[in-house]
Amino acid sequence: QKGRRRAEPQTAFEAEEMWGDIDTTKVDLGALAPRILQAQKRIDVHRTRPVHRMSNSHEGYVRVLGWDVFRELLLSGGGDGWIRFWSTTDYALVDAINAHHSVR
Repeated sequence: QKGRRRAEPQTAFEAEEMWGDIDTTKVDLGALAPRILQAQKRIDVHRTRPVHRMSNSHEGYVRVLGWDVFRELLLSGGGDGWIRFWSTTDYALVDAINAHHSVR
């Protein structure tokens, strides 16, 4: 309806419902386009090699690892209940959140 503003999504499911059909190949991504294209490429797990090792990043195991191309961050979630944010330029710890439970 004309003049009505669409509500902002409150959950990831709602965001998928609202914006999941956007064709990112037809949206102007500006300077982020090369990074997004790199992030979308398949990784040949048999040819990958470590770039950097972060020791003592979590007490115990790392359960999940994510890459935020927009803010140049790696995110790690551990069995220790911590979510940690790491710089992709120097691998320094940027921030951390205690989730109080094993992160998935």
